[in-house]
Amino acid sequence: MKNSAKIQVFLFLSMLLFLLNNCTKSDDKPTDVPQPTVTDIDGNVYHVVTIGTQVWMVENLKTTRYRNGDPLPYVSSATMWPFTVPGAYANYDNYTGIGDEYGRLYNWQAVTDSRNLAPVGWHIPSDAEWTALSDFLGGEMAAGVKMKSKSGWGQGNGTNESGFTALPGGTTGFDNY
Repeated sequence: MKNSAKIQVFLFLSMLLFLLNNCTKSDDKPTDVPQPTVTDIDGNVYHVVTIGTQVWMVENLKTTRYRNGDPLPYVSSATMWPFTVPGAYANYDNYTGIGDEYGRLYNWQAVTDSRNLAPVGWHIPSDAEWTALSDFLGGEMAAGVKMKSKSGWGQGNGTNESGFTALPGGTTGFDNY
């Protein structure tokens, strides 16, 4: 595989892991049949899909609070992003309306905070869980296409064969900080 293709695959999977923040079902509250939806602390409703043996949320996280109800600060300034502890969220290009469709972007402090961003019974997926998903879908290159929605990606639209419906959530634009 050419280096540029490897870099593109790595960037796509990294974007999914760190920016899109989909969630996967936790084993701490097993159910025989996955529920068709899950609701977060803010009342946002997410659909779920089973891929292989894993259950994933289809939509990106949209919450503005931790699971316990504590608020997450909204950061609209690149200079404040790295200094917002214990966590924060932003919207792509600081456009507040985009969060409802594409989800929010969270800094590392928010993602790893013990108060949890994911709804009860769910968690932010580990690298091993992303790898299992990718492997089930035929490896990194095939998984990217099968997980991407059929629209919204410009010339790189996917097939969404997996039902994952990944959308291009973007970045904060704060990457230089």
